Amino acid sequence: MSQGAQIEVSQVPACLLCGREGQPLYCHLTDRMFDVPGEWGYLQCPACSLVWLNPRPVPEDLIKTYKTYYTHGQKKRFADWRKNLYWGLCSTLPGFDDIAPGWIWKWAGTALSWIPAWREQARLGTMCLDAGSKGKLLDVGCGDGGFLSMMRSAGWEVAGVEPDPAAASVAREKHPLSVIAASLSDPRLTEVSVDVVTLSHVIEHVPDPIQLLRQCRRILKPRGKIVILTPNLASHGHRLFHESWVPLDPPRHLYLFRSSTLGYCCKQAGFSVEKLRTSTRDATWVWAASKTIQQKGRFNRKADFTWKLRFEGVYFQLQEESTRRGAAGTLAGEELALIGRNEQ
Repeated sequence: MSQGAQIEVSQVPACLLCGREGQPLYCHLTDRMFDVPGEWGYLQCPACSLVWLNPRPVPEDLIKTYKTYYTHGQKKRFADWRKNLYWGLCSTLPGFDDIAPGWIWKWAGTALSWIPAWREQARLGTMCLDAGSKGKLLDVGCGDGGFLSMMRSAGWEVAGVEPDPAAASVAREKHPLSVIAASLSDPRLTEVSVDVVTLSHVIEHVPDPIQLLRQCRRILKPRGKIVILTPNLASHGHRLFHESWVPLDPPRHLYLFRSSTLGYCCKQAGFSVEKLRTSTRDATWVWAASKTIQQKGRFNRKADFTWKLRFEGVYFQLQEESTRRGAAGTLAGEELALIGRNEQ
């Protein structure tokens, strides 16, 4: 079956976790960010609430949906300035003291760290890893390698896995980094070899999240750590914007999780869940993009991210953070952050 004469698709009617037939959640969606052709929909399991893309691109055609994606290393305005400020901010965390590119950036990062939203940027930007856990780190879906470059500067032994050849090429040439495989099944990745595996907004992109997690567990040392970031389907933003919520991101996001379904996937793969929380780190961006999609049907990062929307997004982020801290909203931030342990 073909769609848009360019992307081959398949039907996925049943839930990956419990086998129940999915019920329509959203239909007739288009790619609101990168103009991949076709119409897409999401099904939701009536039993466990897992949400998945249906129809979805066949594995051979998934790469076609990433031709103009974020990870291809496009040059941004003030890129060096942004990087220096970000590294200065992260240098305020234990174990990252020496990564600031100068005392001015260290001072600026320290000032920003007093603001809770910026402090959260640093925590999640370092994947919640602390000073006492330095060792071998593998970043799955490493993109253009910015995260690995920073972790290497902080004293970690790093490598990346990136299936997108364009993004992997940027990571190798720009930093340079060891991007050692196209997938976790690559034989060059030896069993029981790393201390930490990180997946930042990766698990929602793969056809079988449980199999991905099992492959991560295969290469982790006993009691090794896995850190996962992914959009939160139970967020305030999703409840507000519904089908216009930008983290739906059809056709690239194949699965979307709540805390319960993400935790279940990890347990099925042999991990214990050490910590699971949500974050409002991306709430400003989610508001701006989702509001624009709601009004225009699509979002252009360069043209549509106006200062008016930024200010409105900050207000939304403050609201979300205040309710997230209450008992009823604890798991309602825009991102899920899970830390698990290999229990083999």
